[in-house]
Amino acid sequence: MKKRLRILHVEDNPLDATLIARALEKIGYDVEWARVETEADYEAALETLPAVVIADYSLPNFSGLRALELLKRRHPDIPFILVSGTVGEERAVEAIRLGAEDYLLKDRLVRLPAAVEKAVRDAEERVTQQRTGSGRRVRDLVGNAAESARRPAAAAAGKHARMAEAAAPGRPCPVPRNVA
Repeated sequence: MKKRLRILHVEDNPLDATLIARALEKIGYDVEWARVETEADYEAALETLPAVVIADYSLPNFSGLRALELLKRRHPDIPFILVSGTVGEERAVEAIRLGAEDYLLKDRLVRLPAAVEKAVRDAEERVTQQRTGSGRRVRDLVGNAAESARRPAAAAAGKHARMAEAAAPGRPCPVPRNVA
């Protein structure tokens, strides 16, 4: 059975969008595809919570970096992959620094399926870690609070036990030092 994958694609060229969709379908994904070209359409499409966003760097009325900025502000756990045929290494590094999971050249789409799989898997692992981490933090806080509440009582009980033991019959009474 094919794994379902919801993709939001920011792309102005329908042929490029088709090539990317076919690359993912070839490796066994049942791709649910939404292609947008404008910022307004993109923002509306983000409400469908795609598994991954794939964006061209440069569009006539929108940009991949702006799409990345909007995504990270609204849904920081959704992975973002920048795909372009015109961007140099400096801009690719900038996109990664801003939060893109990967950057691919359009003439080297052979890496796209692996990049998408890794980005989706990493995002799922981050969400799982955040959920288990939150639960662990709550358990730790509750455990620490309970331990803190027990400590003074245990310390007081220990002090009283030592005093009682010191004052037990047959034991010498400690003499305070520096008594005038």
